[in-house]
Amino acid sequence: MSLAEIGCYILLLAAAWDGDEIGCLPADLRAVAKILGIDVRILRRFLVKYPGTFREVSGKLRNSKLCELGNKYKEISEKRAIAGKQAHPANARQKPGESESHSDGRSLMQFSQDQHAVEKQERIPPSLLDETKKLARSKSITPQEMTPAEREQRMRLLREQGEELQKKFVTANSGDKRNA
Repeated sequence: MSLAEIGCYILLLAAAWDGDEIGCLPADLRAVAKILGIDVRILRRFLVKYPGTFREVSGKLRNSKLCELGNKYKEISEKRAIAGKQAHPANARQKPGESESHSDGRSLMQFSQDQHAVEKQERIPPSLLDETKKLARSKSITPQEMTPAEREQRMRLLREQGEELQKKFVTANSGDKRNA
């Protein structure tokens, strides 16, 4: 097979896997060519040159290997669904494909994961946020405008303030964890 023929075959397989019935495509070559995004003449040439890849069976183009794989996939999926329902009977109330959704359209699973992520984040107390904002608003002088002594003093002050803020933050969060 040439590179173009391999590409055509891969497109056929992908479309057949993604269809309503795994391994099958419509027998209408124009419709298939449109699905694949290729010219109908290229598709016809490929199917004439490689007739074993897809055969017309009951009004559909069918790839037997892909159909077998699809059937095995469905069997495994059904077995797993049954095992999951037996292992977790509380979740078995929903029909396959159904999912409860939250008011904003997220599934219950997504909503739960989002809530868990928010709860895991450490909360910064409002008083600590206010202090941080005050520090940020204080007059900024670039290091180039400072003398070496002023730079040293400023660095020492910033280190002390940072350590103090860090202690307050740790203390505030350790109190939240004890209450939780």
